[in-house]
Amino acid sequence: ITLIDPQAEWTVDAGRFASRSRNTPFDGEKLPAVVKTVLVDGVVRFNR
Repeated sequence: ITLIDPQAEWTVDAGRFASRSRNTPFDGEKLPAVVKTVLVDGVVRFNR
């Protein structure tokens, strides 16, 4: 289950990626919606 906030926006910042790879054509772009929580098998795997 993925819970999103469709009213929120966020700006991509490649410098804050968890991955060591910083390749993205979206760096600095504003994107709609924000993922708030991800649950897998009833366990919270991501929570913002």
